[in-house]
Parts: sequence; C-alpha cells; structure tokens
Amino acid sequence: MTAECRFSVFWPLSAVLVFVLFLSGFQHGRTQESADEFTRLKALFNERVSELETRVDGEKAAMLQSYAKVLGNLQEKFQTNGDLDVVLIIRKEIEATRSGTLSVIEPPESLPPALRRPREIASEELERRNGEMAESLADLKSKYVDALRGMKKAYTKAGKIELAIAIASEIEAYGAEGDLAENGAPRTLAQLPEDLQSGLTAWFPLDEDGVVEVKDLAKRGMVGQLSGTLYTPDGVIGGARKFRGQGDRIALGHEIPDSPRFSVSVWVKYTGMAGKGGIFSDYDNKFANDVMLALVSAQEVHLRADKGGDKLRTEAILSEPLTQGWHHLVWIVDSRETVLYLDGEEAVRHEGEGSNRGFHGAYLGFANDGKTWSYFEGEIDEFMMWERALNEEEIVAIRQLSGP
Repeated sequence: MTAECRFSVFWPLSAVLVFVLFLSGFQHGRTQESADEFTRLKALFNERVSELETRVDGEKAAMLQSYAKVLGNLQEKFQTNGDLDVVLIIRKEIEATRSGTLSVIEPPESLPPALRRPREIASEELERRNGEMAESLADLKSKYVDALRGMKKAYTKAGKIELAIAIASEIEAYGAEGDLAENGAPRTLAQLPEDLQSGLTAWFPLDEDGVVEVKDLAKRGMVGQLSGTLYTPDGVIGGARKFRGQGDRIALGHEIPDSPRFSVSVWVKYTGMAGKGGIFSDYDNKFANDVMLALVSAQEVHLRADKGGDKLRTEAILSEPLTQGWHHLVWIVDSRETVLYLDGEEAVRHEGEGSNRGFHGAYLGFANDGKTWSYFEGEIDEFMMWERALNEEEIVAIRQLSGP
C-alpha cells in the first residue's frame, strides 16, 4: 500500500481524560452539592460531547481530503489514457468527498479496479473513526450517569427532593433507568410480550440522540454504526432516524444469524422518489447472496431473499402509495412463500422459497431495489427482526405495541 493511500489521522482523547478526572470528584457520599453544580456538570458533559463530535468530523474531513487527492491523481492518469467512463466515475467520487461522504456507487465491485483499494481504505477509515467515536461517547455517558447517580443519592439524603427528581429525569434520558414509553410501549426486552421475544434477532428502537451508534435491545445486543442520518424526536415511539437519500445508513454488521425463515418489522415515513427507497439489506457483495427490502417507488416494493440456493425475488404494486406519514411494514419469509403486510393488512403474497442463510452484512436505510443500490429518503423507526415466521396474531400485536 502506498503512502498516499493511507488516510490515518491521530485522534487525541485528552479531553475525555480531563472530563473523567472531573467526574471522579463526585462520590456517592457527598451531600452538599448545589443546583449550580448539577447545571455545570450537565453543561460540561454537553460541551465534551460537542468537542468529540467536532473533532471526529474534522478528522473525517481531513481523511476525505487525502482520499480526494488520491482520486485526483487517478483521474489524471485515466484522462491521459482517454478513458472517459472511469474519469466520470472518479469525478463523482471526488464530488461526494466534498459533501463529507463517499459516493453512492455500490457495490464496490462496480468500481474500476484501480479505485477499489483506495475506496476500501477510505471506507475502513470512516468506520474506524465511527467506532472510536462511539466508544469514547459511551465512556463519557457512563461516567456522566455514574456522577448523576451519586448526586441524586446525595440530594435525596439531604432532603433536596425536587433536585433529585430533576437528576433522575436526566438519568432516564440517557437510558440508564429506562421505563415504558409515554404511550405504554415496551422499551426493554423484559417488557416485550414473551411470544414476541421468541426468536427475536434484533430490535432497534432508534430513540438515541447525540450518538454515533444505536443499540439493539434483543439478547444478541448488536450495535448499529451510524453513517450520517439525523435524530428526530417525532418517531412512532420516542425518537427515530432521518435518512437523506445519499450516503446515510446504519451498519448492523455481520451478527445476524442464519435463518431459513425470518420476519422483519419496521416503521417508515417515506419522502423519496425512485432510487431512494432502500430500507433493509443483509447481503454479501462478493457472492451476491442477498436479502433486500426496498421501495422502488412510493407504491412499488422490491423483495429479495435468494441466499442458500433459494431464488426469491419479486416486485409488487401496493394498493396505496406510502405517503402521508408513518406506515408499518412486516415482511414474512416462510418455507414456501413470502408475505408483506402494510399497516396490519396483507399487501403482497408471493410463492417462492427464500432464506437468510450465509454471507451476512446488514444495513438499515440501504438496499438494492431491483434496479440500483439505493439509500432511503425519509424516516425509519422501530426495526425488529426474528429468525422465524410470525403468525397473523403476532403481526397484529406488534402493530398494537407501537401503532399511532
């Protein structure tokens, strides 16, 4: 690997260490804290979070500038050779780096061979920085919540009940003492009905704000790494993630298990056009063994589950377009057929064997819609997946848990 292909940027964490030292002064036995101290602690926490986000954004920008320089050298080479097709692809990639991301050219095998390795390095660097950011942010939050718990206990002992209640609310906001949502919907695995816990592979409520990763409430405990996306407080339950149709996605990794039958439940608010409807994928771009749930348009859906030798692929026209707010999709893949439910009613039934066995690499907000690789434009909330086929009663139960 040449030096110009290395995009590493050192990421100092001195600010994190200073903050940890600050928090270490709050011990559970203290009883003389004031409301001003709580305010200062909260302000300092928000300041450190902002500093981390600013730092990692700067490092990503520096890395993308280095990547753009490599691309510029490649562009000159292919211009000299008169290869217009490759030059246009490189120009598109350079333009994407200026907006702080990589282009929507997927899968990597569609790139010219000379561009694949630099692109792979750039992708790995972005993912590494997201991972480091997530780890540091989780550590900050853990220390912050520990300090808040100490203050809450001290204020309670001192009879400062109102202040203790305010601190308890702050702790709850960071998921340390989670409870049911305001509409009574479950927010922990234990609160979910037992039948819906059976075979549950993943449950991403997407309620977190100010984070670079989202948490899975299922037993597997996956982590969703954010690439772009924005938090919105106006989800079906609590918050949701907003996807902007180019580059935004959530990487769920390779931890989804093999399953000859599976079910997916997700709420979507679709605001995109053709080519902006990728909802969920679990695929391997080397072997083309894919599971895809995507909107071709507001009224056409693409379903694919052709892993393990199965050949399930179908497109279907919905009775009504997915416009005007939130809609609930449940996709069932059984041994002989696939069924899609829209807002609790059967919308598509197609005969054909499908499965999700082998070659995992899952994403939210990104999939192939049967025509192209597409990023979702709109909002996604309450993603759930089971390694079994749900029955109709369970589909109704899921909608009742979270339906507006």
